Amino acid sequence: TRPSSRSGGELGGAWSYPGCGKPPHPTAASRKNHPRPQVVGIGVVTGEPAQPRVAVFGLGGTIAMAPSAHGGVTPSLSAQQLVAAVPGLAETGIAVEVVDFRRLPSASLDFLTLDELRTAIEEALDRGVTGVVVTQGTDTIEETAYLLDLRHRHDAPVVVTGAMRNPTMAGA
Repeated sequence: TRPSSRSGGELGGAWSYPGCGKPPHPTAASRKNHPRPQVVGIGVVTGEPAQPRVAVFGLGGTIAMAPSAHGGVTPSLSAQQLVAAVPGLAETGIAVEVVDFRRLPSASLDFLTLDELRTAIEEALDRGVTGVVVTQGTDTIEETAYLLDLRHRHDAPVVVTGAMRNPTMAGA
């Protein structure tokens, strides 16, 4: 598709795309339903500071699904539970900060939530985290990765990952 307009000369200028403004600024009303996330656990393998330090942000989605009392599955596993289930992680010498950011199906993520996630990632990187992993559902994983790529200002890597099967299924 072509952009809506172009300013400047034939070889120069800037493209203008409709609807590509900044996401809405977080409001106090939105924060009532989603309080500021807190770091819920730090796993350090040795008594000395481990390098690198990685922050894992859990958003929910299939990767965090567990059976519900009403049948089916819901995103109910915490980010700490996901990290604890990774075999061999404790032997790597990597310090892991776990942030239970949200527990939502990825189709329920909106621009406000993703902008709050981006801000929390930037704050973690400003504190000295050397990389970030975001776990979420696969329905909107590309959109999350794209938004974070556009707005990311650090050199540190941000990896967005998910799962097509919930942890209770074979091969998950």
